[in-house]
Amino acid sequence: MDTTYESMAKWAVTMMGVLMIVSIVGSGAANAETKTTTYPGTMCQPYNSTAADNVRYTTQGVYNNSMAQTSTVKCPIPYTLSGGKLSYVIVDVKDQSDARTISCTAYVRGLDGDYVTSNSANSDEFFGGNSDVFIDGISYTDGGGIYGVSCNLPSRLAGVPAFQVVSYSAYESND
Repeated sequence: MDTTYESMAKWAVTMMGVLMIVSIVGSGAANAETKTTTYPGTMCQPYNSTAADNVRYTTQGVYNNSMAQTSTVKCPIPYTLSGGKLSYVIVDVKDQSDARTISCTAYVRGLDGDYVTSNSANSDEFFGGNSDVFIDGISYTDGGGIYGVSCNLPSRLAGVPAFQVVSYSAYESND
């Protein structure tokens, strides 16, 4: 009977040690969390009244219908990772011309609306007009919490489909 009790006690102590190690290792892994969220281009809104006159929506996203003017759209990025920061943004666009590119800027603002940081990138035609605008290098210490991306859609070119934002993905990390 004593042998059984001693064996059970040793087993319990061993299991408690294993659980403590697992909880310590697990808590470290939980601190390095990342989150990716993708949004449809139809969430983007015209930046001003001129853009509002030119911007159109389809099931594939938002595009500039003007043959004469560039239109800017602002796309919201909800803050989704508690304690996280925006690391980079990828905007999926249709750019079917070597003559013009779509330029996008990812920005971070503080909860008070003050500017914190931003970074920009351009599209380039790739595989029949599908392209990504990869905006990396978004770095800041504190104060972020309001994210967004702004894209300038060039005017249409004769014989070329409209420049379009199809979707955009935000990558947040708290490491």
